[in-house]
Amino acid sequence: MNNRFASIIFIILAELCLVSSCVRESVEPENIGEGEAVVTLAFGTTPMDVVLTRAGHSLETESRVFNMHIFVFDEQGNKVASHFFSDDFKQEDESAVLPVKWWNGSYKSGSKSFTGKMRLAVPSGSGMKLYLYTNLDSDMVRVSEELLSHSIQNEGDLIKFQCYLNQNIVSRNILFPMTGVLKDVTIGSDGAMTVGGQPAVINLERIDAKIKFDFRTGGRTDEHGQTIKSFQALQWRVFNVPRTAFAIKRDMDDSTVPAETPVSEYDKHAKNFFDTEYVNFETFNNETGEQSFTFYMLENRQNPKNPAGIKGYQDRSRQTKNTDGTNQSVHVSYVVDGKPYERDMRVFANANDFSTYVMVKGKVTMDLKNDDAGQVLSADVTYLIHLGEWGADIDPAGPGDKNDEYSNYDNFKVLRNTSYTYTVTVNSVNNIRVEVETSGGAVSDVVENQPGATGFVTIAREEIALCDAHYESKTLTFHLANFFDGGVQLDANGMVQNADKCVSDKLTWEVDTPFSTGGPRIIDGIDITSGLDYRWVHFRLNKKDDAGNYYSDKRRKFLDPDKYPFEYSSSLRSGTVARSNGGNQEGDGTAGLSGYHNDGVFDIVALVKYMKDQVNKYLVDPATSDFDQGTDGEGNLNPKISVTVFVNEYYYEAHPLTGAKSTTLWKKFVNQPDRSVHILCNSDISKDLESRATGSVVTIQQHAIQCIYNTDEHYTSLQTAWGVEYTDEFSDVSSPNGIFTYNTSPTNYECSGSNTNYANGLVNSLFEWGMADGSAGTSYNDANASIKNNIKWGTYMNFEVDNSVPQMQENDYKALRYFCMARNRDNNGDGIIDGGEVRWYLASINQLIEMYIGQGLLPHQTRIYNRTKSDMESADPERWRQHVISSTKNSSIRNPEVLWGEEGVATSHLNGSNTSSWTDGEKLNKRSIRCVRNLGIEPGNINETPQSLMEVTGKGTADDHYVVKCTNLNHAALRYYTSRDLAYSSNDSETNRLYKVFEIYHENTPASGISGRNFVTHNEAISKVGSVVAGYCPEGYRVPNQLELAVMKFFVGTKGGNDVGNDVGDKTFSRTYWNLGTVAKSLGEITNSKSSTKTGFVYEANITLSENNATKARCVRDIRVD
Repeated sequence: MNNRFASIIFIILAELCLVSSCVRESVEPENIGEGEAVVTLAFGTTPMDVVLTRAGHSLETESRVFNMHIFVFDEQGNKVASHFFSDDFKQEDESAVLPVKWWNGSYKSGSKSFTGKMRLAVPSGSGMKLYLYTNLDSDMVRVSEELLSHSIQNEGDLIKFQCYLNQNIVSRNILFPMTGVLKDVTIGSDGAMTVGGQPAVINLERIDAKIKFDFRTGGRTDEHGQTIKSFQALQWRVFNVPRTAFAIKRDMDDSTVPAETPVSEYDKHAKNFFDTEYVNFETFNNETGEQSFTFYMLENRQNPKNPAGIKGYQDRSRQTKNTDGTNQSVHVSYVVDGKPYERDMRVFANANDFSTYVMVKGKVTMDLKNDDAGQVLSADVTYLIHLGEWGADIDPAGPGDKNDEYSNYDNFKVLRNTSYTYTVTVNSVNNIRVEVETSGGAVSDVVENQPGATGFVTIAREEIALCDAHYESKTLTFHLANFFDGGVQLDANGMVQNADKCVSDKLTWEVDTPFSTGGPRIIDGIDITSGLDYRWVHFRLNKKDDAGNYYSDKRRKFLDPDKYPFEYSSSLRSGTVARSNGGNQEGDGTAGLSGYHNDGVFDIVALVKYMKDQVNKYLVDPATSDFDQGTDGEGNLNPKISVTVFVNEYYYEAHPLTGAKSTTLWKKFVNQPDRSVHILCNSDISKDLESRATGSVVTIQQHAIQCIYNTDEHYTSLQTAWGVEYTDEFSDVSSPNGIFTYNTSPTNYECSGSNTNYANGLVNSLFEWGMADGSAGTSYNDANASIKNNIKWGTYMNFEVDNSVPQMQENDYKALRYFCMARNRDNNGDGIIDGGEVRWYLASINQLIEMYIGQGLLPHQTRIYNRTKSDMESADPERWRQHVISSTKNSSIRNPEVLWGEEGVATSHLNGSNTSSWTDGEKLNKRSIRCVRNLGIEPGNINETPQSLMEVTGKGTADDHYVVKCTNLNHAALRYYTSRDLAYSSNDSETNRLYKVFEIYHENTPASGISGRNFVTHNEAISKVGSVVAGYCPEGYRVPNQLELAVMKFFVGTKGGNDVGNDVGDKTFSRTYWNLGTVAKSLGEITNSKSSTKTGFVYEANITLSENNATKARCVRDIRVD
């Protein structure tokens, strides 16, 4: 489960003499004093296989040495020499005349090791002790040359020296601090250095541990013979991450909390730890179910407070209970660097409450077999896993986990310089179901087989209908059999034979949204709905076949529920007679549904009452019930009622309970868990209130709008934004009926020509759909357009189709160009498209670029490039490429602009995305789109553009550089601060993100370029000595990553002043290589490179891939902010 990091070895080869300097010095020859000698030390790293992930760094990055500080103490611990070796002391050519103090080193890819030498002078003697600290002045860890020089006067000072994290994060930049100790050293007058007669060796160890989690979907059966269908890991979070550690390894941690510490004293210890926020998983493979994440942390070696209570693995995460069965917690408050903090901590029965653990959220789906509860299971689960050096031997067959064996399960220690890999296989949610099912009685009766697993389990007898964030409609079916325990028994005439098994009167409904959870209070048979957010789903009965016998699968048109609420009628109302004459005819003149009702709209309260009424009617006389006489696949009578559910968009213009309006209300409901409504259900909850099981006839679950903007409610400068649907249901991979072209004619690449706005996709879309009057603007917020009068929904939409068929009219409108229209709805049911009804639209090119910039926040399915691992390895371009069409016209020809998702921010016109002149299989026949919605903008305000992710100031001149503020972007999509060069990494790595604020140098450097190097050798030079020493950037600046180049092109280049867009486009390169190219293959990240020439990202008119073209850099630097 763990590997020791490769140790860096320093071998002392020559004589040592006294040097007392411990500050930066210029590299000048110096005199050697009496009794002094010069010593040369050689060092190298031992290779270690590393699986590279987006957050994890390569072995090369983790092994590099950029600077070092050496201390020499005599036998009594007095400091007799110290010296800091910075870049200033680094020498490349040993054959030249060299000063006394110097060092060099380089990474050898063949041997996967970092080797080098350093030279200095120290005194001779015995019992000497050497301490080495490398990679000081890291932005991550509060250690610098100056701090060490002023703090360390003797050996005791260094042993007690503490390292503090400067940022509360679990990622790292390119400087990994390492330390090493060598004692009982004898330094002879001849310069020989030995320990016990053998050549002296110093082993360096990183002060960090590296943690990797792999989650997989299992295949073994549980105790009831059920097998999981899928597990999708969604988000992860780390608790009790140490902020501090001793620089030198000791027997105890700087953050050690005695196991017997009472909770009343937790405040004083809590300041040494922090919890991360939830972030998304890094990798996803849909075919194998493998998902992973990686992070770094300082060591944490807490001892359990009750080791005797740990009888097995499940006892590791068992929590202390209150008398009512809920889990105990303690609230702590403290101050760090003058800033107050507070948080709630879990109290564990056995583990030390300050041991590090992770929590992982995910979704489990199962198709149940012979389960009385239902046939479809969906569970939103959370797993709590304590770290430590424990092992497991998992039985892959089952049933259940009774044959699983664990070792060292009482170990909670995370050691420095150690790489841990935890493989977690999810097989079932049965233990969660058991805990809930045993929570009906006394606390002592609860069976908690898996304390680290909690969740909300839903089991539906009919189906669990999944909906996206936009308006949706679906046909749902309620079979009579599902209102009876064990199913209904009917005689030949359809009469019920087991009426005593009917449970319909026991069933109710429940909702779960960001604003409320639960079901109605029932008083005298009346549902009391106060305090419940339930008005986002409505229903209509489906029409029947021509003979009026069976319900159709085709969906219905939406009607205004306030204008046409469902009502019973004492007389039969005809579907072909106008409503004004007492019939149920649709407003557009088409036939409605005949019946003893008005063919109106149910809310959930009315639907549940109606279904119960119809079941009770059927029990008395089937002919009086609205259940049809349908049959199952074997011809047996199987009565049903089919309805169309109309799901509102997951958007609230006002608080659903208070009615209060706020421009920033969107910050409360975007990026939230699915909201759900359980129809005809019952629920049970565990004693600790952390797990719930709901059985329903039908459950509707709806994904939230995904938003890359800052959702902090205290960040008041951001009022408006835009959000995107969870997934493109008509994607280029899974589109039904071959719908993946922009126009209905596959060879027609033209757009309207008026869709010229780079930011306002709504205005562009109206022009593309032929709905707009006026002329489109050509800049960010100067569109002047309006919706034409009397445009009919029926021109574009065909509402009455099966669930699997897109609701677009045939001929001219069943094409990607119009598909975002289907995300909208005729809200007032008048058949006319009003301005306020067009809310979802085709994203503009800048919105697609911003989506890529913020992809670290987005779920895998939502991202611009969401191919699976096997897709990426495929040789078929239709699988591994992904081109997304925008609503923005290309600046040169009358084609929409297309974003090449596999390259991130490369663009072309639509015909260019298809042309056969491209090489390496770039010609595509299938493309996709992204539908988005404005947030915080009143519907109908089509000319108002949401705030940009980036705020640009400055003029781009030598005395007024461009400064880009990115704080409108959600912090989960940003990276850490660094004053150093970024690691050489791929476009899907965490390193390829923006920091909160960065500055752009006013010109490309060097002015004449650097020839004779290609993309790889440019970056190798920087990895070796840095952007400044390599000659690319002025002091304090670095070469940008791909996203920083993208900001220059799409958001800074249009701002006037010094035209940074054209200037930077003069063949400048980045620190970002292509995750599908040759570098990624050489590092083992992929098996097959997609091109031998497309290596990394450069800016030459477009941000594209190249191997040889770039010779300059447009340098940047982070500006640190709180």
